[in-house]
Amino acid sequence: MLFRSCGPVGIYHFPSLIDYVAGETSPPRLILQSRLKCLAALADDKVKILITGPMASREKIPERDWFIAQTINISSKLSLSRDNLLEKFVALGYSRTPIVANPGDFSSRGLVLDIWPHQEDLPIRIELDGDDIESISHFDVQSQRRLGLPIASLSLFPRYEGDRSIETLMNALKRSAEKTREPDDDVSYRINKLKLRSEEHTSELQSH
Repeated sequence: MLFRSCGPVGIYHFPSLIDYVAGETSPPRLILQSRLKCLAALADDKVKILITGPMASREKIPERDWFIAQTINISSKLSLSRDNLLEKFVALGYSRTPIVANPGDFSSRGLVLDIWPHQEDLPIRIELDGDDIESISHFDVQSQRRLGLPIASLSLFPRYEGDRSIETLMNALKRSAEKTREPDDDVSYRINKLKLRSEEHTSELQSH
């Protein structure tokens, strides 16, 4: 009824992470996608109606200025090397895959870069001419063909909700570990998980 009366534009759902705060399991992709899509819409002033619950409404979210500061804006005819773009994708938290199939994925084939920003309903294809962005367009996941008219510009928002500096991460780990029976062991366990994730990001960047 809500979508029939107002239409889908401007209506966003912001789910809670309360069931995953212990860190034993990761939130499902759909929950993370909904949260990040909502944050991107808030940063772009596109939210008309926000649907959330009592727990999510009390959770901390990134400062708007910080979130926008992490954003990368690209446009057709912009001069930006392929390697530079790939580094930016990884820094924003996107995952390299052979073929883009889900929001948060990116792939590269020569001078053709595909990426699926969480705020977009369809993935994006960026075609380069040397170090210049020749065109930006949506494409179909199944057929891999471009759709619609070219896009003049695109904003890529971070796929994480806070500062990922070493100091910030360590302080967060220690605060979480203090609530466990073996704080030292818990910190070591969480640090090892972060190291594994960091190695994955490094391999994603080097694989191109």
